Amino acid sequence: MLSIPKRPIREIVISEPDLQVALSHLQGLPFSKTKGMPDQWGREWVLQCLREALEQLPKGAIGERSCVPFGPSLWALVVPFGIDLAGADHQDGRLQVWVLTRPVGTDPLTITSV
Repeated sequence: MLSIPKRPIREIVISEPDLQVALSHLQGLPFSKTKGMPDQWGREWVLQCLREALEQLPKGAIGERSCVPFGPSLWALVVPFGIDLAGADHQDGRLQVWVLTRPVGTDPLTITSV
């Protein structure tokens, strides 16, 4: 029987500044669930949304450069941990989430064909 070696599951981490950007973005939306929540509750809610979004992907689908939507106008870009740090030429095997936001909404009166 041929066995395929399993790749170890890599830990995925997120920095506090990325969490705060996601929370601030959500709190700025008109009908946000996080509006009025204590910051700690909002932080946990953002983490839960992120975990659920990552868990919905097929096993092995998360890797470097994966982009996962996890909230209104929020995406998690998965990159090697510390890739943005000086001297990060040696990786420790973890993956890191960078939060991407779309800070504006669509204006249906001012659209252009691409």
